[in-house]
Amino acid sequence: MSLADNAFAYLYTLDAHERIDQHITLNGLKFRKIIRPKGRPHSLFFVELMSLGMGVSDRIMGTWFTWRKEADGTFFLAFSPYTDYDDPTEVGAIKLLIQQDPSATRAVVATTRGIWCITPKAPNVCSITLLGQGNLGGHIPQAVVTLRMKQTLSLVQTLQTKCVRRGRTVDAELRLAQPPPPLTAQLSPDQLAILTSCRSLEGGDAAPLNKSISGMTRVARILTRDLAGPRAEVAWAPLKFLGSPFVTMFIKFTPPKNKGERCVATGKAVTVVDCR
Repeated sequence: MSLADNAFAYLYTLDAHERIDQHITLNGLKFRKIIRPKGRPHSLFFVELMSLGMGVSDRIMGTWFTWRKEADGTFFLAFSPYTDYDDPTEVGAIKLLIQQDPSATRAVVATTRGIWCITPKAPNVCSITLLGQGNLGGHIPQAVVTLRMKQTLSLVQTLQTKCVRRGRTVDAELRLAQPPPPLTAQLSPDQLAILTSCRSLEGGDAAPLNKSISGMTRVARILTRDLAGPRAEVAWAPLKFLGSPFVTMFIKFTPPKNKGERCVATGKAVTVVDCR
């Protein structure tokens, strides 16, 4: 089970103890119901009575959640007012449920709509985006609306905090998840043109290779040089580098083509990288 699956499950499983505790922290022991329509496994209704603080009437909010999973593992979890649902029987049942609770009946109706997007980047790495719009109804201070919006958006931070790991570990997984590069035959004309242009920077006289360079690296360098076409007249000059004896650096300056222009510097570094 990937992290994207777990993140979706956390958001969609509204009857989990942690999600119930979050509701109690924000709203106290107020009306809270989850209804799953029959024959619709990708949908649920969530009705809650929200407290906005002293001097502000409670809000009753009924929301319809529905979701979809793409072939690449991306989840879309959309939510909108329950009255958008296409079955009047289910909508009527929710209205009746609200009417049977005196506190919910006295509350002002609030609505919300939006979408969660959970995109896997690696088996244990995913990006999460929440886009939401809320209408709390009535006339309430903007500061109250802002506070409630922050509380809603903080679910993103909750997920990030629950799943945070060492950056080095995450980076390693992201690199492993990268798709293999395309073959030259699969490149578009524009891609091939820029590749050929950049490889021609090698040109010029062959710079001496560090003795530590492997045979395969020597072959790769020769191929790169030969594919670049005729050698330029400018030779590579070694650069002093004290960082590592296994790294060799070179530089060359191409004279300006026209009077008044500056010469162009080209650099090259060569080494061997082996796995730990």
